[in-house]
Amino acid sequence: MSAFIVSKKTIDALVTFLFKRIDLNNLPKNKGLDQIGQILINENYRSVNYRYDDNELPFKYKFNQCLVSDIQILCLCNCYNYQSCETDYYKKTKAAKLINIIREVASEAFPENYEHLPEYLNSEWDLR
Repeated sequence: MSAFIVSKKTIDALVTFLFKRIDLNNLPKNKGLDQIGQILINENYRSVNYRYDDNELPFKYKFNQCLVSDIQILCLCNCYNYQSCETDYYKKTKAAKLINIIREVASEAFPENYEHLPEYLNSEWDLR
């Protein structure tokens, strides 16, 4: 499996979704939006480092001005998980838990097999 660092736009879209749609009390304690984004980007880098020996970059959150649909968010969650799952312990990380929270909220209006919907199939895998 190959892995890459997801774009800053993807991380910003995921963090913006958290900010807009999820009760922030369910997120890791004392974590601002920059720190939540940093958790996600660090885990993505950890996965790529595990595979290719890359380096981490500091993350600074920027509110995503464009409206990203719930189905696009689901696609971004799947992309993020695919790019960040290289380590044996990924499923136990804060990043994986954050992505699961996002996915749970974003998928409420869709059937279980949403990945076969045309809207999903036409979504961007990673925002550039």
